Amino acid sequence: SSNPIVAKMCGPHVEAPICVHVDPAGLAASQEIQTDGTSDALLAEESFRHDDDWVAKICDQIRQHRFSLVRLPQRVARLYRTLLDPQSYPPIVQEGEFSRERSKDASTNVQFLPDELKSTSKAWSKVCESICKNVTRELLARTRASPPPEDAEHQSQGMLRVSYNSTAGHHYDNSFVTFMGLGNVKGALQFSGIQPHSAMAPGSSGSSSDDEKAAEDDEFRPCEQFFQEDSSSQSEGTTFLIFVGVRVASPLDKDYRPLLHRVEYTTEHSTEHRINAIYFLRNYSVGATEVSTTQLEIHAWNNTVVNQPEFMGKAPPPEPSPSSSNATSKQAEPSREAEDAEDAEFGFDWSSTGAIE
Repeated sequence: SSNPIVAKMCGPHVEAPICVHVDPAGLAASQEIQTDGTSDALLAEESFRHDDDWVAKICDQIRQHRFSLVRLPQRVARLYRTLLDPQSYPPIVQEGEFSRERSKDASTNVQFLPDELKSTSKAWSKVCESICKNVTRELLARTRASPPPEDAEHQSQGMLRVSYNSTAGHHYDNSFVTFMGLGNVKGALQFSGIQPHSAMAPGSSGSSSDDEKAAEDDEFRPCEQFFQEDSSSQSEGTTFLIFVGVRVASPLDKDYRPLLHRVEYTTEHSTEHRINAIYFLRNYSVGATEVSTTQLEIHAWNNTVVNQPEFMGKAPPPEPSPSSSNATSKQAEPSREAEDAEDAEFGFDWSSTGAIE
């Protein structure tokens, strides 16, 4: 059956979002994670249907809907569900007052995290990274005049952010792409300003006026209203979301645009631990050697409690040639404007004002 929200936002002739099936057992993540009790999650599941053309399908879905649904095997999704369990976290994360007191020592608080939480975070980060860097490479090939060479290696810098009892004002992500689940509270993640790609809308003039009007209306809806989960397929895997940020696209671009979204909770959620784990691919370039780093951040009670820049990996080594080094750095390093984007008032503020009690 059709989704009425999708029909309203996308028009009657635009197909509803589809789920792209991705099995990380076939990606680099399965070889890179050390044996730590969680790596078995990346073994193949014979019953899971993997889409061989998953990268292209995801990019096509982002072009059409601003986001793509990604289904991962349950064995992999268990890593994510562990990160949604309040019992996985120590008191500096669970307890609001304690969290606020310890936020001034965010750079050293990683020492208080249980080993199991750290190993699970690393395993999940590798899954997210493998998906995001392949999708980013394809997006750049589609949107840049000089796409990355096919024989070059990925060089990526990512961030895994755990949001614990925190909100987020409406914003576009300061990332190349963002990969996330729906969290453990239904309706908290909300979308706005979504319209179909202009070429797919019947009678469209090809302008972005419909998108602009939707954004001006500031009408946010729970993300669950934009797609329908088939309960009969739950055993096949868990559904996640991937969308582009401002480092790939602009809200005014024609084909690929970032997704305007927010995280908001109502009083009915006041007794729940509201948790989600979001992976941002912050920087991406290519080079002679594959390099990846991941930053861990835990944002609890609207305060950054843990901030570990080199949680995984090491910074990329300098290129041998000064000219190639400058070119790589220019592509990989964010501009000052991009860094400021998350804190600006024009739709980029990640943190909301005021803490949730």
